[in-house]
Amino acid sequence: MKNIINKKTVQGTEWIKSDTVRITYTDGSKETMSRKSFNQIIKD
Repeated sequence: MKNIINKKTVQGTEWIKSDTVRITYTDGSKETMSRKSFNQIIKD
C-alpha cells in the first residue's frame, strides 16, 4: 500500500462506519473519503 496521497504523507487512517475513511497526514491535515475512492488510490 502506498502511503502518499495527493503528494502528502499519510500518518494514519481511521474507518468511520464501514464505507468512509478518515486520513490523517503528517502535516496535521485530515481528509475523509469513501472506501471506493480510498481503495482506488491505494491499489496503484
